[in-house]
Amino acid sequence: MDDWPALYDESQLAKNEVPVYAATYIDDMYVDFDLARETASKIKGCKEFITNVMYHNALSSKSDEVMRQLFALRDDVVD
Repeated sequence: MDDWPALYDESQLAKNEVPVYAATYIDDMYVDFDLARETASKIKGCKEFITNVMYHNALSSKSDEVMRQLFALRDDVVD
């Protein structure tokens, strides 16, 4: 993996000025959870919806629930 070019401009992510809301799936079979968390932590102001009851395809298979959770992050609503 050291041969791969940088996927992100980390200094630019740290300067982010727009709201970012991310769905992070603990048991994602394609994206390592720790890598997803590490990447999100580099984005200034990123808020994460972290779940272990949804999986990689949740945005298409459970879009209503994912979007409800992301909008709750935007609106700073806590159940």
